[in-house]
Amino acid sequence: STTTTTSATASKKKSCVWNWSPSFHIGAVGTYHLKVTRTSGNDAIVQVDVRTYGATTQIVLSDATDAPPFRIVNSTHATLVFAQEGGKVNHTLAPGRSTPYSWDNITPKPTLLVAAASSPKLATKFDLQKVQEVSTFKYEQHFFICCANGLVVGAQRTDSLKEKSVLMAHMTTRDNNDPFQLWRFIGGELVNNAGYRLEASNIGLGGAQVQLRIRGDVTSRTKLTDKQKWKFEQNRLLSFQTVRTGSAHAGSPFALEMLSSQKKKQSGGVEVDEVVVTEGTPLIVAPVTARNVSAVQQFVPLYTPAGCGTVIGRVTSEGSTRVLTLKDKEEDLLTKKEDNYQLSVCAVLAMNGGVALSVVNQKGVEIIYGCMHGVAAKVQREQGVEQISLNIHQIQIDNQADFASSQAVICSSMIGKDAAHTHALSVYMEKSQGVIGNCSIFHSFKLSAAPMLLYLEEVVLLRFIEVFSGVLKDNQKDNIIKPHRTLFLEDAQKDLEEIFNKAKPDIKEEGGEIFFEEVVFEKIDMHVSLIPANALPQNLSKLKKSLGLQFIGLQNTITLAPFVLDDPFVSQNALVQLITEHCKQSIFRQLFKLIASADFIGNPYGLLGSVHTGVSEFFEHGKRGAVGKGTWNLFRHVVSGAADSAARMTNSMSSLLANKDLARKQQEQKNKNPTMFSALSSLAQGVNMGITGLVTQPVRGAREDGAVGVVKGIVRGAVGVVTTPVSGALKFVSMSAEAFRDFLRQQAGAERCRLPRVVNADGAVHPYNPKTAVEQMELFKLNKFDLTEQFVAKIEMNKRSNTFAFVTSKRIIFVHGTGQGERVVDGEVWYAGLHKWNVANKKAPAHALHYIQFSVHEGMTKDVIHQLEMDSHVATRLSPSRWENTHARKMTLKYRCDNLEVAKRLFVTIKHPSHLHREKHNQCSYHGADDVVF
Repeated sequence: STTTTTSATASKKKSCVWNWSPSFHIGAVGTYHLKVTRTSGNDAIVQVDVRTYGATTQIVLSDATDAPPFRIVNSTHATLVFAQEGGKVNHTLAPGRSTPYSWDNITPKPTLLVAAASSPKLATKFDLQKVQEVSTFKYEQHFFICCANGLVVGAQRTDSLKEKSVLMAHMTTRDNNDPFQLWRFIGGELVNNAGYRLEASNIGLGGAQVQLRIRGDVTSRTKLTDKQKWKFEQNRLLSFQTVRTGSAHAGSPFALEMLSSQKKKQSGGVEVDEVVVTEGTPLIVAPVTARNVSAVQQFVPLYTPAGCGTVIGRVTSEGSTRVLTLKDKEEDLLTKKEDNYQLSVCAVLAMNGGVALSVVNQKGVEIIYGCMHGVAAKVQREQGVEQISLNIHQIQIDNQADFASSQAVICSSMIGKDAAHTHALSVYMEKSQGVIGNCSIFHSFKLSAAPMLLYLEEVVLLRFIEVFSGVLKDNQKDNIIKPHRTLFLEDAQKDLEEIFNKAKPDIKEEGGEIFFEEVVFEKIDMHVSLIPANALPQNLSKLKKSLGLQFIGLQNTITLAPFVLDDPFVSQNALVQLITEHCKQSIFRQLFKLIASADFIGNPYGLLGSVHTGVSEFFEHGKRGAVGKGTWNLFRHVVSGAADSAARMTNSMSSLLANKDLARKQQEQKNKNPTMFSALSSLAQGVNMGITGLVTQPVRGAREDGAVGVVKGIVRGAVGVVTTPVSGALKFVSMSAEAFRDFLRQQAGAERCRLPRVVNADGAVHPYNPKTAVEQMELFKLNKFDLTEQFVAKIEMNKRSNTFAFVTSKRIIFVHGTGQGERVVDGEVWYAGLHKWNVANKKAPAHALHYIQFSVHEGMTKDVIHQLEMDSHVATRLSPSRWENTHARKMTLKYRCDNLEVAKRLFVTIKHPSHLHREKHNQCSYHGADDVVF
């Protein structure tokens, strides 16, 4: 048994030997198909997937014979031959057959040559990578000249007459192998495969015999005469020769006619003549005598192979297989008539104002605002192909929550008529549906983007993460109303509980298969600035710690190299892997730039870039003769680069040494434009906090941890005496260097598209109002950008004194304007210390006086007056917990209004936010609503 098996295997190997496949590059990531041939039997197709995993290149080989990359379908009536352009292997495909196919050799842009076996020189090219690719080619098609009873036109010949130059034409039985019976038109003449042409002899008035004359050499031919030219018309074969004058049929054409005999036959009791045509019947030309075609003049072409002589090939898709279907032209036209009623649609959408999106957190604070200006979209569908184009002129995402050094998070730059890009983003797609309904083909997918500026601050990133982490928590099952909280019966509760706990089934979308032919992403430049925060709010600090994030400041330009799909017609998953790997490689090549741009080492890469720019501009202006300007640019770039490097390094060192209080104040200073005054202020704050920390730290420790906290506070205060002044000094150097750098560079950062949105104290989001946004910004300038305090309204109380009231979610701030455009705070009423309020009137000799009158806590009033005496240009920062629960006598405050309507409006405006504040702090005793006096 073992011997028999071995013998059989050996015999198989000997009769069927596999050949080597074409070569492929193992370093080129993508999918390839290789054809493996053998001496006998069917060939095999192997799919090669080259993928990279870290530093490892993985090559996976799988059998793709049943799922080939291409399939050739011959729906014509002719035998076809095809081969890869430049290849040496020809393939033959019989009519009505199909075959899987793969390239014989892997080349950059392969094409397939297809032709009819009868006319290999008339081959045409097909790009199998492009779905909906259409090409045509012709082939020499022969036909029989057939009469009604099936006999065909041939030559009367014998062995002795075989080499004659002129033969007589007659009717004969059809024979596919007889070259004298197979005809084709060449120009206007009829020529058979034996090289003879059909012509009439000397034509008289009544006609003439028809003969076959050898065609001869092309170079020796003379101009064709009318008796040598033919055409099929109305089931006749007509000569171009017409009947001369002097005959009753003058001007009529001559037609090919069979010189037949006649016999009598009975038809309905009447004898009629019957035309008898047999093999050997001679042929003549005779005038066309009747409107109806005579039986002896009936001739039609019978093509062999059947068809039209023109083949149309169209590339379609069946899943991941591209199918080249070849049809005769007539059949393709019939198919087109059936599909001729496809709807053509074109839609154009232009939004010059643009599209915007606001992200608002649960506290009613707008985090970011993204906008796209000049949006133009066009969708066109015709003949089953969809064309989609999208152009966006400007893209910008603004930081709305924290007013730090950068107002914009992302913005596009270098856009204009003279710039390389006229749009911030351009996308073009061309798509069609595959033959199988669940397959979509993207024939083209092109993307180009202008250079982008990314200013990513740590605070903005954490606030953004905080918003979506809250959304995820809200979507958890624990936050869904469970059945035990409902009024359902027990059985219904069980069913509903199962619905809540049941995992969502995997839903597979129909039409999920997507393939891409051409994908082009142009080069994308992104200037990245990562800006760490000196101090974070407590909630963001906890979030950062839970996520384990480490934020390092850096500044550099990252370039994503152009991406072009090398292996056309890939699936969506494969394309994502290719793009991901491309981006990884692009960023990995620039990793040294990112490391060399870190703030803690002073951004040496940026310093070298500034020096390089200064030297380049020096020589460039020197060539033009502007030596002075070149020298100034050299000095400006070199010194500003050095100042930037010093500012970044000292700022990083200062952040490490600063305590929480100093870091918070430094962050407030950073929110403003750096100046020498703010630098001196940071130095003074560092020295002051270092000295006062010897007292404040032990006191704070005692409040938190008692005696142990006192010891910890003493240690912190002693350490702070050294580190805090040093941190202030480093911050002084950093801010001074920043101020000097900004002065030399004279570059303004991107401004916000609009001011932050106003969200009401109750959390309701209303349409954007530019006026209230400006008023909210005035409030933020007064309260030092305390985002926990929400703007409600700004009411003008007295035009003469230019007095206004800012109503917020925490208090009412009364301010008046000065002639220099400054705001001075006159007083404040906090809801935590507000007992009741009403509208009061006082009669005067000329007119009545109107006031808004408040009954407030005495402790609150004293705190407000004390802080405003220190600085009346900003709102106070009170701690209501110190006095809101204490018993003290109440005071009355009055603020004059222009008229009664203003007083009423202010009274009503205060009511809602004050009630919300009391509800929030569980103080549900309302005052003021019933005490109003009009």
